[in-house]
Amino acid sequence: MVHARSLCPVATGLEKGVPGRPCFARQVARCKGACTGEEPAADHAARVRQALEPLRVTRWPFAGAVAIVEESAGLRQRAIVDRWCYLGVDKPRAAAVSFDIDVYNILVRPLQSGTLRIEEL
Repeated sequence: MVHARSLCPVATGLEKGVPGRPCFARQVARCKGACTGEEPAADHAARVRQALEPLRVTRWPFAGAVAIVEESAGLRQRAIVDRWCYLGVDKPRAAAVSFDIDVYNILVRPLQSGTLRIEEL
């Protein structure tokens, strides 16, 4: 992503550099010069934000954990989720991680559309 968008690996913190000296990417015309001041820092920062936009994660929309309630054929089950992390069924366990990309990808659209039955805990 860095080279494809001509981002400076030094300005993004991916490589160490010497102040005022061009990074290697600049020397081979893969950087627009944020490391040497040839590209304004604000312009480089805007391009970094643009490059990262597709990776933006929707903020967890609740104050804490919620139960996603599922009922079928007389059975009722509650999947406990907190900050995009699945904690278990009915009785939550302590979260091992604070974010799970798979849980996020499965739940973000249904949560935003309001199609899930939610109980705030």
